[in-house]
Amino acid sequence: MRKTHSLFWTACFAAAGSLTIGGCGSSSGGQAEEETGEINASLHRAQGCGDLLDDLKRDTRLKMEKSIDQQIASLQRCLLTDCNGSGGVGMDSGSNGAPTDAGGAGGGRGGESAKSYSQTNTQVKGVDEADFVKNDGKYIYILHGRAFKVLNAWPSKELKESSTFDIEGNPSEMFVADGKVVIYSYVNGVDVFTAAGVSPKNRMPNYYGYGFAGDGRATDVAGAPAQGGGSSTPYVPLTKMTVLALEGTTPKVAREVYFEGSYLDARRVGPHVRTVLQGYAYGPRLKYSYYDLVPPTAQGQSNYPKTIPEQIAVLQQIRADNEAIIDASTLADYLPYTFVKSAEGTKAQSVACEDFYVPTVGSTESGVSEVVSLDLNDPHAVPKETAILGRADTVYGGTDTLYLAARAWSWPSFAWRSGSVPWGEQPALPVRAISSARTHIHKFEFKTDAKFPNYQASGTVKGAIKDQFSLDDQDGYLRVATTESRTYIDGKGRYFWPRATLDANGEPTPDSQTNQWPTAMNQLAVLQQKDGLLLPAGKVENLAPNESIYSVRFVGSRGYVVTFRRVDPLFVFDLSSPQNPKVLAALKIPGFSEYMHPIDDRHILTIGRDGDQQGRARALQLQIFDVADGANPVLKHRFTFESGTYGSSEAEYDHKAFTYFADKKLLAFPYYNYGSYTGTTTSTLELFKVDVNTGITKLTSLDQSPLVAQQHGQGYCGGYYQPGVRRGIFLEDYAYSISYGGLVVRNAAKLDEPPVTLALPSPQINSGYGPACY
Repeated sequence: MRKTHSLFWTACFAAAGSLTIGGCGSSSGGQAEEETGEINASLHRAQGCGDLLDDLKRDTRLKMEKSIDQQIASLQRCLLTDCNGSGGVGMDSGSNGAPTDAGGAGGGRGGESAKSYSQTNTQVKGVDEADFVKNDGKYIYILHGRAFKVLNAWPSKELKESSTFDIEGNPSEMFVADGKVVIYSYVNGVDVFTAAGVSPKNRMPNYYGYGFAGDGRATDVAGAPAQGGGSSTPYVPLTKMTVLALEGTTPKVAREVYFEGSYLDARRVGPHVRTVLQGYAYGPRLKYSYYDLVPPTAQGQSNYPKTIPEQIAVLQQIRADNEAIIDASTLADYLPYTFVKSAEGTKAQSVACEDFYVPTVGSTESGVSEVVSLDLNDPHAVPKETAILGRADTVYGGTDTLYLAARAWSWPSFAWRSGSVPWGEQPALPVRAISSARTHIHKFEFKTDAKFPNYQASGTVKGAIKDQFSLDDQDGYLRVATTESRTYIDGKGRYFWPRATLDANGEPTPDSQTNQWPTAMNQLAVLQQKDGLLLPAGKVENLAPNESIYSVRFVGSRGYVVTFRRVDPLFVFDLSSPQNPKVLAALKIPGFSEYMHPIDDRHILTIGRDGDQQGRARALQLQIFDVADGANPVLKHRFTFESGTYGSSEAEYDHKAFTYFADKKLLAFPYYNYGSYTGTTTSTLELFKVDVNTGITKLTSLDQSPLVAQQHGQGYCGGYYQPGVRRGIFLEDYAYSISYGGLVVRNAAKLDEPPVTLALPSPQINSGYGPACY
């Protein structure tokens, strides 16, 4: 769901009462305000339902109070500086003052299996990650539209569809292990709420210094937003977990559970499936604007207060009304539902109060994150849950640990009330940096009970992480790499954006403002657990000024970080001493790497972009780095795609699309190619031989366009682009290219052999989830 910011109250009105957007007050006076109010988050376990309710009320009240305090302070500043209507945070007059939101799998046995086969590319050995394709050497399991399909894949000449089973809603990812399948899908929960006899709760927005952001509407069934595709059916989103038991290749439903919130990520360690859900922020329906107090006139005129004292009085009234609403709220207003479906019906329940963890009040983005544990050895049992207050963004999973990373909640500095430094003018000293973000990290462990997520500790780091590879747990220490974006306030309380002065090589000159005041900075920190906290054991700061992290990989006692602005510095870190991490080397070459894959303990294989000295990204590129000598990394091999075409790969941003099969030294990934001169497009599975001694050799491109055109025609069908290759997998020497059109199989060791093909029917969509295919 895409979030839009709806600014509900003006910070400064013009004397005539008009609403404007911009800076407030003059740019000549005032001191800088406080830095962003970010608080380190440490979780404590709720002692009971009463304790939990008190915490939830305090968090809601603090954010509401801070928002109103900031707005009143802004209005008071306007009185002192004689606001002239040049600025202020404008109210969206078309929204009636209310926040808006623009968004709305090894089972079958029997028969021969391949002696070796590729599996989902994962971050941690022994920790499986969910995907829409799975493979056990005999069968390939695919989510194809609404269908879960089992394909007989080995031997390749016997490739055929063995079974298909429709899944409710819109399936996304799955696990398959030991004859059990866990499938995640997005469903419309209207009927689920009705069957359970409960109603959806009110969604609350996040509060910021300038107002509210997010969706403040109640999601009651009768008034829920309509689905896409022109449907008028109410839509209340839930995430469904469907557990199937495979009898041969025939699936049978073992368990169906629905969760409020959206699926974030999941890990599987043996029979234990650990799922993380991003929950919405629920709570009482508060008042957001003057329109909640005084509706527009019959002619639709706004009727808002025109003087600053009147505006402050309205804000104080909103505060008092909201205080009363929060005081009267109950636990049912805040906690998300879990729905368990069985032959006896659908039952609604919530996470037990004592399994709920609450951070420092006012420290996290509003919302709830749930960690759900399912034991595949007992698929009929109800999954066990733990929840924390705060919306997680990224998941790292080890064999017995799970880390959730979440953005810290903050209110911005109000230096904008004094304007910004005019272009070309030097800032008034002193200049002060404001970090754009911090990241809270929460650790759970499964050593105590493999079936239950046990909370351990929390910590906070400066900056933001790029993805799950920015985190790594080694011998009880968490390593984390972040990029910190910075803005600045000068001595007069004005925002200041440093300017870059470049030399002939495109590098900042020594006197460039961005050298003195970098707009971005990077760090690598090592955290250790102590007394319920994740505290810094050691760190390396101030890395690659004005550059951003593009990829990270931790391998044993080494860390590899790629940053980019104009060239690609591959940083190599020695992490053998957690208390003293250090940079061993920084290899600079044009371009950048977007994903790094360890081939062995001496070599890193990367996919990314070639580039020029001016920082312009060019063609897709594969590279092998020799990192045996960490102080002297060497670019050993490179393969660059033709520069006359524009090509991209899903593997650039999704590591699961990058399939390196070490047994055969084979690499496969989807590739979409747009011919800049011909205007033609192709989608292929690119197949390579990767050898650290002989280099990167392209073997072939598996193009499925003819198969798709023959079976289904070109273009979109039910939201699925059929010619696009989705994944590549290996069974011994055979490469399997998978698209919505079907499968194409080639023997990588004997490319002169004719391919084996299997056409799949057009992917179908459940009614109400998009246009159907015909």
